[in-house]
Amino acid sequence: MKKLIKSLIVLALLILFAETSTSQVTVAPVLITLDDQNRFGTYMVQNRSDSPQDVTVDFVFGYPSSDSLGNTYMVYDDSVRAGRYSAAPWVRAFPRVFTVAPGQQQTVRLTSRPPSDLEDGMYWARVKTSASARPDVADTLGSTTIGARIIFRFEQITTVMFRKGTVTTGIQTGTHTFSDADDTHHLQLALRQTGNAPFLGTMEVVVSDANGRNVFEYNEPVAIYFDVGKKIAIPSDKLGPGSYKAEVRFKTSRADIPAASIVQASAITDTFSFTVQ
Repeated sequence: MKKLIKSLIVLALLILFAETSTSQVTVAPVLITLDDQNRFGTYMVQNRSDSPQDVTVDFVFGYPSSDSLGNTYMVYDDSVRAGRYSAAPWVRAFPRVFTVAPGQQQTVRLTSRPPSDLEDGMYWARVKTSASARPDVADTLGSTTIGARIIFRFEQITTVMFRKGTVTTGIQTGTHTFSDADDTHHLQLALRQTGNAPFLGTMEVVVSDANGRNVFEYNEPVAIYFDVGKKIAIPSDKLGPGSYKAEVRFKTSRADIPAASIVQASAITDTFSFTVQ
């Protein structure tokens, strides 16, 4: 029994060590942009932990989507859209497999070789950077107590985009709905992506009452690749019974992405009214 408890304590320490160390492996920037004039880019992997980290870089195609309730999830198995928009087959990382010492960083160079008949538009891939502590570190912690070696691997997902020729983007708003609940109200926005490039920017929502007083404000960064729904939760104590107006604004700027990396478009504003019973 003592041996089992001791093993569980070591296992817990291993998990804590793995989560602490690998969470300190950072990747920047979150978006790398390439184009037909500049087919090369770089990003940085930094090891802020106190153990060597083995790193692997892979590319997959994926995009955010939503269900009928406006809940967001990632799609990674859409072979039809991958055949049209994926850059994963022709983007490479150098080095692809490497080790970063504690306190050090590694520059990863990306190169792209798109097909010669590529149509104008934006193409992309998710850059999956996986990191794990060196096996000898795990062995040192647990080999005398636990027979099997335990290795924790953590992934960080960023994006590489390739711009070919003339690109445009935009958002068209569709029918918006409001649902009245006991504890949380929801605004559901129907959004249609336009142009041949994803819409990267910020969504701002301002709700005002019948007297024109702002009673709720919300904003979030958005990446809209295809038509989606967005659900905005509003605490019930923000909206008493009465009439309200919601103003929804979309602009192509984000705090975490340089303006030069975003396809620009005019700001989009839409308003609609709703009633809380």
